Amino acid sequence: MEIKIRSTSSLSAAEQSYIHDWAGKIFAGQDMGLEWANGDWQVLAWEGDELASMVEIVERTGKVGDQPVKLAGIGGVATWPAFRRRGLATAAMQKAMEFISVRLDAEFGLLVCDTQKIPFYGRLGWQLVDESLLVIEQPGGKMDFPSIIMVWPCQEGKEWPVGKIDLCGPPW
Repeated sequence: MEIKIRSTSSLSAAEQSYIHDWAGKIFAGQDMGLEWANGDWQVLAWEGDELASMVEIVERTGKVGDQPVKLAGIGGVATWPAFRRRGLATAAMQKAMEFISVRLDAEFGLLVCDTQKIPFYGRLGWQLVDESLLVIEQPGGKMDFPSIIMVWPCQEGKEWPVGKIDLCGPPW
């Protein structure tokens, strides 16, 4: 397995199309009728010439209460069915976590997940946030997006602030 982190803007049109089609097959029917943010970075785990697993990272300054917070949004975490249960998503997430804390110097990683994924992210050090309401932007304006939110402090001793979370853009 080889894991590479690439800026989305550095990917060729063919590479972007391949990743888009790959993710589209895994996430078919899960868009919830929302507009989603495009990732700024792609963590790509390859088995030979096949994309086996991926994580998308969105760089954004959001708000918690009235406080700006430098976020690294984690989304698009997926493993192709033939490659599941081999630790590829774990390895890709660990690489992403190192990248967001060292290279991006984010304050927190933030992800939205369903209840079945809480144990997976919890084993990696992600913590549930008491506030279960995000504010997101969509073409029609801002809207509330009730969801399960998990954060990971990228800096030692950093405490998640209290307040409503505004992603200041579309969700990831």
